Amino acid sequence: MTIPRQIQGYQLLFDAENLTPPTLPHTFLNVLRPINETAFSTRSLPSSLYDLDFYVSEFDTEKQVTPFAAVGFAGHGVNSWAAHCYIVNEGLALFLQLAWGGIYLDAAAAKARINKAFTWAAQLQAKLNQARRFNKIPPERWLEVVESDFSMTAWRWLDTLSDKATTAWQEESAMSSGLLQTLDNPTPL
Repeated sequence: MTIPRQIQGYQLLFDAENLTPPTLPHTFLNVLRPINETAFSTRSLPSSLYDLDFYVSEFDTEKQVTPFAAVGFAGHGVNSWAAHCYIVNEGLALFLQLAWGGIYLDAAAAKARINKAFTWAAQLQAKLNQARRFNKIPPERWLEVVESDFSMTAWRWLDTLSDKATTAWQEESAMSSGLLQTLDNPTPL
């Protein structure tokens, strides 16, 4: 089976950094395109990947959600660089911004952290999809997750997209394990 050129480029981008690429929904793989030398997306990007607040705010203020994925590396200066993985699709708005490439960064520790976060993100997507298939989570319910080394790290359930402005964020404590366990037995609405 021949791998499409855009997917090869996406994999090569992360291979060059000696990182495992994040898992993206299959529906996005055929529309994933290079945005620049260090980023791929399923749509044009109105702002740099480094501008996490823009993408979270965009999701939080949209009345209609436009599914997309954007991944890659972006930053500025000598130490404000990050690996990014943004996925908005089928009840999940996931925004990961993890320190990578700064001159003061411990590369081995950062690599381990990023690979662990990308593995967790793949597990989160799989568990959420499984919970939806078994009707444990209604279609109108969304999970919004933000993990950033430069901004906030928190998550929240949205019972409808209109809840965005009023639903409180849960702090990061035990986010990784807690969210995965929550998806094993989600609380019915």
